[in-house]
Amino acid sequence: MTTDTLFSPVLIELLQKALETLPDGLIVIDNTGEQLFTNTAALQILHNNKTALSFYEKLLYLLSFDPLSFLEDTEREVLIKNITYNISVIPLFTNAHKSGVALFLKNCHLLKHTEEIKTDFVSIASHELRNPLTAMKNALEILSTKAAGDLTAAQESFLKIAMRNANRIASLVNEYLDLSKITLDKVPFEFKTYTVQDIVLPVIEEFRERAGLKKISLNVDIPSQLPKILADISKLEQMLANLVDNAVKYTSEGGAITITAQEVKVQVRDNYEQSMVELVVADTGIGVPENKRELIFNTFYRINRAMEVKEEGMGLGLAVVKKLVERHGGQVHVESNVPSGSRFCFTIPSYEGERRDANLRLLFDREFQRARKNQSSLSLIAIFMENFDALHQHCGEQEARRILGELEAAIKLSLYHPADFFISHKRGKCWLLFVTQNDAALMSYAEESSRMRSGF
Repeated sequence: MTTDTLFSPVLIELLQKALETLPDGLIVIDNTGEQLFTNTAALQILHNNKTALSFYEKLLYLLSFDPLSFLEDTEREVLIKNITYNISVIPLFTNAHKSGVALFLKNCHLLKHTEEIKTDFVSIASHELRNPLTAMKNALEILSTKAAGDLTAAQESFLKIAMRNANRIASLVNEYLDLSKITLDKVPFEFKTYTVQDIVLPVIEEFRERAGLKKISLNVDIPSQLPKILADISKLEQMLANLVDNAVKYTSEGGAITITAQEVKVQVRDNYEQSMVELVVADTGIGVPENKRELIFNTFYRINRAMEVKEEGMGLGLAVVKKLVERHGGQVHVESNVPSGSRFCFTIPSYEGERRDANLRLLFDREFQRARKNQSSLSLIAIFMENFDALHQHCGEQEARRILGELEAAIKLSLYHPADFFISHKRGKCWLLFVTQNDAALMSYAEESSRMRSGF
């Protein structure tokens, strides 16, 4: 194909039509912010009532960052009209000089919705398996007690095979139900403060007998001066039990498993480090190849070396661990243990000397980390209701709820930017607004708050 053919008007027109019909948004602007190309999907995303703004000003308003400021390919997640979009910014160069940028806008909600449908379907299917599976296990247990009559040696052998596989299926069903509930945010969390010893020691005792059968030593090395942690105890026990269970499975006879903990500082902003407690489950087992260390936390992923030791499972346990750790505001990873084996490390927020409400603290930390990741501004506005109790006594419970409802509705209507959001705390005694915009947005909220105060 010659250059003339490559840039023929017909081919350019076909290419433009193809780009126009892309399901994802595509925007191309020059170095001055002038619009060069915008497909239909992008126009629908960008549409808003800010008619006085230029195209580039609308883009800045919705994205909360300047796409022309980047010299390298960059990805950001942005909330636009209550929908999260993955924005890919690709700088364009002509003769080694930057001439503009191309932006691809992908709707993360559609991807998440598809994943939710799949997860929900498997969750329902797993749930429906529970009843017949329970009946089958009960029948097998009755047979094993010989309540229905004596069994021959061959029958007992087949019965043991059937019971082992029924228990295996039940375990897999329960494991996937746990994962699907966590993924769909259907699992309630109750965060309280605990010492690390409160969590670790009871879990370790559960595995001593199993480890002893393989002559594996179980060791715990936890400093007594560690700060307390903020966690849901049942979920944290589940995470730790899953990691210790894997360590026992994949460690050969005569090996060792060691659980350690230490305080670490994680930088969440340029001038602020968050105190976390890192727990580590180290073993002398088969280890995890370096190129598989990210993949093993994916659903259903199992590496070949795990299959070689003939341990049953479908690769759900570590996916559950990752989801639970992230819901706690921590991170999990795996690294090599020296001289052999693996170290599974995860962090949990500490709560030493903390005065904030536990659930609010997790919300604050999540939003701060998101703002840091996107390099965007974040401000917090707190609105307190004076004489809250007097309002209820004077107006009555029903009328007080109506007044508070109107106030909350007015605050929500005043939201300046699609990524800003509002929560009510302590039954309306306090309202919190997370503002992702600049000083103009803060002034807008201040004026609206003043108007509401005079109106009520």
